[in-house]
Amino acid sequence: MFKHMKLSIKLAIAGFIFSGLIVAMVVSVATYQSTNRAEGTAMAYMESSSLSHADLIAAEFNKLADDLHAYANVMEAGLAAGTPMPIEAIGSLLNATINDTKLSAGMFFYTADNSIYAKNPNSSDPRYTQAGDLAMYVNMHGRFERLEDDYKTKDYFINGLSKPTITEPYEDHIEGEVMTMASITFPIKYKGKTIGIIGADLDLNNFFINRLKKVKLYNTDTSFLTSHKGIMVANPNPANRGKSIAQVNPNLVQLMPVLTESNHNYARVAGFSKNLNQDAYIMLSKVDINYVEANWGLATLVPSDEIFAQVRSARNSLIILGIFVALLGGFGLFFATKLLVRRIEDIRN
Repeated sequence: MFKHMKLSIKLAIAGFIFSGLIVAMVVSVATYQSTNRAEGTAMAYMESSSLSHADLIAAEFNKLADDLHAYANVMEAGLAAGTPMPIEAIGSLLNATINDTKLSAGMFFYTADNSIYAKNPNSSDPRYTQAGDLAMYVNMHGRFERLEDDYKTKDYFINGLSKPTITEPYEDHIEGEVMTMASITFPIKYKGKTIGIIGADLDLNNFFINRLKKVKLYNTDTSFLTSHKGIMVANPNPANRGKSIAQVNPNLVQLMPVLTESNHNYARVAGFSKNLNQDAYIMLSKVDINYVEANWGLATLVPSDEIFAQVRSARNSLIILGIFVALLGGFGLFFATKLLVRRIEDIRN
């Protein structure tokens, strides 16, 4: 059939096929490049957004940490000058701070010995334990709570005697309400000896759960806080709170070194998420807390389908456009070639 066609038809068909192939090649290259650029843009967006949210959460921590550090310095300066801060002034300081922050479930000052603040045994004053140690705790309602005599055996007290620290999550109660908390503490030192600690209990039940709702990179992603040792500090799913990340999402384990490395503050990995029941990108950004060595992390899970929805849309649009251009160019070249060959044949005849 092709053998009996006129030369003009043969050339026109060849031109149509050739133009289609050229356009297809151009579209393929353009689609590949645009897809790579779109994926790169998506990765860059996720990194910058995750780090930005981590910085905002760190700012919440650091406002409180800066206040506690300043209070410790003021108290130490008073001790060095021979004028320890009066008990009433310490109480007012704790009260003012608890009223100024939504992050804290309680503020406290606990003595380590009685060399500066004398015992007051068998007192009904809630600022003292039953044994008489000064242990001031102002809860989120602005009221003093009386501590048990065993406060000196608690991890938050023992670990806070030597340097500023933030504890792993633990459960305690405030006015009978069981709460998940973590404590950030600063030692008060005098003549090389720690005479007490000042600190705050962080409200992990309420403040951070509400705060995490504001972390949105896409429409269906979910975020949570992890402690330095990989414990779910705050998670929208109550069943996951207090669990290790290895239990909830093993993919996160390989990202944890970012919390201890000084030259990295972000990492990501692709894998299957049991929470989302689909493939996802898991990101971890360092929440850099001032003065303490044990940084926390902000983890975010984003479904892969949602990330690349725009990439697929752009790719499909390019393919449709390429097909349209190929057809248009092919038909144009077909008729142009046919017309040109016909004129040549007319001249020859």
